[in-house]
Amino acid sequence: MILAYEDRATELMFAPSEGSPLIVSYDGLEFEEVEDRTGLSTHPQGVLIDGIYHKYIFFPSEGVKHAVSGDNLDYIASDEIALEVYAEDASDAREFGVSTFFADDEGGIVLLFNSTDENNEIVVSRAYASPDDLSVLEVTDRDILDGTLENEHYADPHVVVMDDGTVVLIVMYQDSGAAPPHERQGYIHAYTSDNYGETFTYAGELFSFEDFEEFDVYSLNDPKIVQMWDGSLRVYVAAMVPDSENPSDDPRLGFKWILVSATGELE
Repeated sequence: MILAYEDRATELMFAPSEGSPLIVSYDGLEFEEVEDRTGLSTHPQGVLIDGIYHKYIFFPSEGVKHAVSGDNLDYIASDEIALEVYAEDASDAREFGVSTFFADDEGGIVLLFNSTDENNEIVVSRAYASPDDLSVLEVTDRDILDGTLENEHYADPHVVVMDDGTVVLIVMYQDSGAAPPHERQGYIHAYTSDNYGETFTYAGELFSFEDFEEFDVYSLNDPKIVQMWDGSLRVYVAAMVPDSENPSDDPRLGFKWILVSATGELE
């Protein structure tokens, strides 16, 4: 298992730096620096269909473009727009925020992405590229998780397709309180789909900031989910914790981010 990370990057979710550190783990818990980066990429892996890797990349002020690669390292993005969205820069999530994509059983690709709607709520929408033309995405459903949680805050979606074809989607949820560090926030919720994301069923809360006893967690952000070798699921998430080496009276400072994880199985 290989992870790429970057500290305090302004556009990490769209364009990780080529020199971003890479770390590797053989058990999912203990990580060490990758010394030989040959053949490894900092970018998330594309979807492999008929020997070609596919992914969708958001270009600020342009839209989402389809990109292909033969080796999952060097991608060539189409000149055409696969999905028309507009945001002035990569940190503007009004139209297109965090996204995640996967292949269905027919060779099409499902793209899930969050955005902020007119009510200032964070919603997850679904777009689909048919196997006939993977270069065109069509939005099929808006706010696919509507009403499943009390507060409409379905942030940072990420999926994994299990060995049996079940799609597991996780999101980071915050209640209606103040943003961290003024109040502690961060609940990781799960959903499942047996029809490749056409509909999702709420599976429950996996864990929250309250469940970490080793660290004084103020916020959980950007969860990523993987299926482990034994079939179990593991979620990695960035946790905001006090920085004892750099304390500050300013409530916006004096904190740092660490990588934490939780593991288990869906019932």
